Amino acid sequence: MQILVISNRAVFFLDIFRIGQKLAPEFLVEHKSLEEWERTDLASVQNGTWLILDAEVASSLDLLDAQPSSSDKPYAIMKCVKNDSGLRVSEWESLSRDILTLRIRGIGMMIQPEQQIRETVVLESEYLRGTEFVIPTQTRFIPVIRNRLLQSIPDFEIASDSASNHFCMALEEALANAFYHGNLELCSSLKEDGSSRFLEMAAEREDRDPWKSRVVTIHELAGRPGLWLTITDQGRGFDVEAAFERANDPEQILASGRGLMMMQAFSDELFFNKPGNQVTMVLYSRAANRTEPIQQSAIYKPCS
Repeated sequence: MQILVISNRAVFFLDIFRIGQKLAPEFLVEHKSLEEWERTDLASVQNGTWLILDAEVASSLDLLDAQPSSSDKPYAIMKCVKNDSGLRVSEWESLSRDILTLRIRGIGMMIQPEQQIRETVVLESEYLRGTEFVIPTQTRFIPVIRNRLLQSIPDFEIASDSASNHFCMALEEALANAFYHGNLELCSSLKEDGSSRFLEMAAEREDRDPWKSRVVTIHELAGRPGLWLTITDQGRGFDVEAAFERANDPEQILASGRGLMMMQAFSDELFFNKPGNQVTMVLYSRAANRTEPIQQSAIYKPCS
């Protein structure tokens, strides 16, 4: 699932990239300059790829004889389709930015509901936001949900780039634990032999019951005081105390133990439930305005 932006202007790509991240997060948004596109082997372009480019230059490119429906707007969009005769693109449209935004939203909604991240805002005010995420057990969603959760740090000016980068590593480990070790029930020892068996088994289980029916649930509370993330999987859990004891023993430590130590080092606070299938990570705000009162008029929206 890919959106390919063709333009020589970095600002053009960044604009589309931000829209894509927000409205079609499951799609990979990539950039090619006009010269790179002209050198591209069309056989390498994935079936179903969406092309977005400057409308003013679209008509001058050799885009497989695609003809515009109109050409008086700044953006152009078309879809690549592979058939027996090779790669072809649909009739392209020139669009305003507002209409392009709606089209990208529609592209994001084309994914089947069971393969989408469900995001529900349950609390919202100027200073605080509470959100619930329900994520299918598809490991390709790990970078998508990671980036979405990290966006709360600059949104509420919680921490510096350095602290954010460190917390990113801790969050990556927590998400990997929930998906790979929790819902997919993969043992860390599979990674120790250096083979690809760990990832191969993950791909197999993503398409099989009972693993594919499981979800990861994340509750996020973000605001000027800081960021709280509670990540819950539907796996069997693990012995938290024993895992931390092994992590502190250099002779027994595995990759999972190193991950736990990283989560502990780069979170301000870290809590596990007794079964071990839920972790809460806390990053306290470094901002000067972190003690400002939270509005009493915050809107509470219960999850359905």
